[in-house]
Amino acid sequence: MALLLLLAGCGDEASTPSASSSQGTKPPSAPTALAPLPPELVGTWTTSKWLDQSGSQQIVRTYVFSSDGRYEYSIAMCRSSTDCSLVSQESGYAQAANGVLSLEPQTESETGSRAWPYVVGQDPDVGDIQLHLTLPDGQLDIFYLG
Repeated sequence: MALLLLLAGCGDEASTPSASSSQGTKPPSAPTALAPLPPELVGTWTTSKWLDQSGSQQIVRTYVFSSDGRYEYSIAMCRSSTDCSLVSQESGYAQAANGVLSLEPQTESETGSRAWPYVVGQDPDVGDIQLHLTLPDGQLDIFYLG
């Protein structure tokens, strides 16, 4: 893998600027070997927040984690369950080790690289499977498997 990275960096930038600039920015931030994500993280996780008391607008945030260590994240503004418009999205690499979930975006990202302690568990009252991310301020960001 290191040899491939070295070879990618040795190209003639004048002859292929788009290829070398793309290869020059992504490999350093990409993990050298993606570790598979733990099975309990794999799937689609969603959370939403109502913006007003009438329940007419909400922000829906979604993570999709693949077993191969890739993720997609999106934020949508919704006026109903069928009327949503995408506000932003990103994709990249996810790693989980020692109870910490780390994300390394490979597309445009408003928040950049980030990591949180996480726990996957079951809601004791209704039984929903939840992903709890502990934010830097100590608050929990709760997503639901769906």
